[in-house]
Amino acid sequence: RKEDAGRSEEKNFQLPVDIQHFQHFAFVHMMSLEQNTMRGMELECYL
Repeated sequence: RKEDAGRSEEKNFQLPVDIQHFQHFAFVHMMSLEQNTMRGMELECYL
């Protein structure tokens, strides 16, 4: 269990480095979500 605790500490230490990548991924994900929502609304109009 001590090894697991050490691993979680390493993840927390790496977090600041990954935040930019996460923000970029979240931004791209939100953009694709908006596009999918727009398509869904268009399909609803046809239905």
